[in-house]
Amino acid sequence: METAIITIGLGVVLFFIAFMGFKQGMRLGINTAKGEMPPTLVEEVKETVNKVREIKIEHEQVKVNKKFEEDMTKFMSYTGDVEEE
Repeated sequence: METAIITIGLGVVLFFIAFMGFKQGMRLGINTAKGEMPPTLVEEVKETVNKVREIKIEHEQVKVNKKFEEDMTKFMSYTGDVEEE
């Protein structure tokens, strides 16, 4: 009984996925026949990659600035005194 329920459920899901794919394909085909170009995913992927690169560069810049501030603080607070033990 469990096998039948799982099989029916899986069949419904796969039918739904196939139906949605067919519907999407028909919509794109009709729009292309009318002369409208379908949207390209390449631009969206390039935009996402560029955003990720910008975020990485910002994080690297924050690390560099933090290190610079620490070094400048050490440099400015140096008195030249040697600590003797």
